[in-house]
Amino acid sequence: MIGANIYTINPQSAKAFFVKADQLIKIIDPKGHQTGDIFAVVSSDSTECLSTGVTIDCNANIYLNEKDFLYSNKYNKLLQIEEDKVGTHDLIHPTCSQRMYEVHYNVDKPHPSCHQNIQDCLKEFGIEYKNLTTVFNFFLNSRIDENGKIIYNKTVANPGRFITLRACTDLIIAITSCSVTQSALNNFSASSIVVELIATENNGGTI
Repeated sequence: MIGANIYTINPQSAKAFFVKADQLIKIIDPKGHQTGDIFAVVSSDSTECLSTGVTIDCNANIYLNEKDFLYSNKYNKLLQIEEDKVGTHDLIHPTCSQRMYEVHYNVDKPHPSCHQNIQDCLKEFGIEYKNLTTVFNFFLNSRIDENGKIIYNKTVANPGRFITLRACTDLIIAITSCSVTQSALNNFSASSIVVELIATENNGGTI
């Protein structure tokens, strides 16, 4: 590691970043029990983006471990899990959206959502993904029982826990602090996420 830039993602918001190949992205839960979403787009080709379906296919697993990869819709490696101090993440749940709040929580007024927050911050890079659905839900604690039912529990991310990803190519990455406060996913609250973009010798030591 050569140097790092540190960013805070406020509760129920998102930020997008340009990251170079081999750069590290460290995502930290400073207060504990907060989840978030990652969506990645190849910087040289906005039609190539993170696919959770392809990620499941290539890993032959719905659970990811250290050294596993996140893949694109074109079956290319986008990100590798370098270090993981939480161990529970999700590739199944769609990003929260206004419609989800209406259907699941009977919300009848505008509500912050990862879906809208990701779209908004990607627009800063000239990228639009109106049909965004699947993302990598970091720290989200989901399991499937013997009958195929998906069980969602409070995240086990304690204060200061983190996951570090390594970029496999130049990317635009959107990272959220999840907006859901109506369930146990985030312990019925919303808090910030900290992101460290870490330069390495292999990417020229630039951030």
